[in-house]
Amino acid sequence: MGIEPENAAWHFDTESIGPFAITNYAGTLLYSVQWSSDDLDIHSPYSKATLVNVKPGTTLNKDRIILTAVSELDDSSYVTNRTFIHKCTKQSFGIAYATGNFSPHLEETATFQLNIYGCPHFHQEGWLEGEIMRLATDGWQHVGWIDMAPDITGHQKRTYVSSLQHTVVWDGIVTEDAALVESPDVFTGPRGSFNRALPEVISEEPVPPPYYTIFFRLRENNHDESEILNEASTRIYVPQIVNLVPFSGMNVFQQPVITEDTNSNDQVVLYQGCTEEEADAALALLPAMVQAFFPDDVNIRIVMKDKVQGRHKGVLIIGETSRGSRRGESVGINKRNAKPSGTMNIFIANFGESLQENFKGMLAGNKDPIPVPMTPEQFAQYIAATIAHEIGHNVGLVDPDYLEAIEVGDQKHHNLLKTRVNMMDMGGLRFVGHRLNPHPTGYWLPNNLRYLRFILPTGEYYE
Repeated sequence: MGIEPENAAWHFDTESIGPFAITNYAGTLLYSVQWSSDDLDIHSPYSKATLVNVKPGTTLNKDRIILTAVSELDDSSYVTNRTFIHKCTKQSFGIAYATGNFSPHLEETATFQLNIYGCPHFHQEGWLEGEIMRLATDGWQHVGWIDMAPDITGHQKRTYVSSLQHTVVWDGIVTEDAALVESPDVFTGPRGSFNRALPEVISEEPVPPPYYTIFFRLRENNHDESEILNEASTRIYVPQIVNLVPFSGMNVFQQPVITEDTNSNDQVVLYQGCTEEEADAALALLPAMVQAFFPDDVNIRIVMKDKVQGRHKGVLIIGETSRGSRRGESVGINKRNAKPSGTMNIFIANFGESLQENFKGMLAGNKDPIPVPMTPEQFAQYIAATIAHEIGHNVGLVDPDYLEAIEVGDQKHHNLLKTRVNMMDMGGLRFVGHRLNPHPTGYWLPNNLRYLRFILPTGEYYE
């Protein structure tokens, strides 16, 4: 003998629950039944089945309610049964999980797990949409809509939701254009200030850096003017992609670098050269080597891929150059990184001459710790520092409008003071020991590093 249902739940005061009934598995004849509870109003207190209502104001701090049924079998015997009615808490509408940082340029996707208002017993149903927006100085800018049902042909602005959880996957592609705008966030440097640039968005391309706010709304019906039942939002960050392309530098990378010891007139092999296979292996390490120059809270990804989607920055690793002893160049300075695209060139042939000059400096007593001979991996690391320097230019360093920089001449857009120990100095890092440092993030001047964190935020540092 017992009470059914066994797993009843209550949600709010005055709620009607039931019906509850006595189960009589043994087939015993019941003389009478009496229902009772301190927290429930009983509809039919002397029946074998009854509805109940939660009493107003008496259950606010209770996790469960006890319902008792006393079943009289005859004049002298009875059975008492109890059931516990547990409080069922409704979940709020919200985002239980969201991808914080992803690159649609690398064909990554963002996942959002949404909780729909309600509980297992009843919950809201409606039409779910996801609007992509950016906060500009003059208010919110519409960027596009997430395709809410990508398995269905055509772009689906909304999808019908009838469950407690719903997962949304976004590929980072939008079907609308959005103009470049300025964020209300302001960077203040020693020479001036600027608003963060939110670059132009182009339809059918991956969205550019730095971030977007996704508004998820549950509407009553599938049209724009329908009542919004619930809304939640989250910010998602998009990194700047820099792709390294070994265009024609492979052959030059394989050639040794030889110099003369000015003290003994003996030939010294500074770099032993390598085979094609060893060159492939060493250059494959370049993305990680360049990445190491940028702290984790600067949202930039260095890759070496055959294909990158949409607008991004590219570094061509070239063998020879007719432009003197230049090791690298950025095609222009990109103020505020307002353009997510850009081109840089690295001239491997000139690194041999540079290494020879480093060796002369060591012989002259500058105590630069040069490994002799360099391995292919070390020679790649030697080159990586210059790539990081050129990337700095291509994202807007060093802009004399905001930072302490050379304003005119061939060396403009470098640090004002030439120390050769800071990343954006003229010529970059001079010493081999600095270039081969496995933890080289400390070579940025503080204001230059603040600038990088500001234009390419991860959400951890500079909002």
